[in-house]
Amino acid sequence: MQSSTIKHLILAAESGDAAAQFNLGVLCDSRLDDNGYTIEGDRAEAIKWLLAAAEQGLARAQSKLARCTPKGQMLREIISTPVPGSSWR
Repeated sequence: MQSSTIKHLILAAESGDAAAQFNLGVLCDSRLDDNGYTIEGDRAEAIKWLLAAAEQGLARAQSKLARCTPKGQMLREIISTPVPGSSWR
C-alpha cells in the first residue's frame, strides 16, 4: 500500500515535475521510503523516472542515471524507450 506522500509524488512526477521524477526514481531504485519501509519499485521503473527528469535537464538525474546503468549495459537494454541523450545540458 502506498502512503499519501508517495501518491502525491507520483501525481507530481506524472505531471512533469522534474524534481518529483528524480525523487521517485531514487525511491524506486532503493525500494525504501524515508522511514525505511519497503515500497514498490524496481530498476526499470527507477530509470524511467530518472530519464524523464534527465531529459528536462536536471543534472542530478543525469548523474544518478549514469550510476544506475551497469557498466557495459546500454539504457535501451533496460528500458524500451529511446534515450535522447543529446538533449542533455
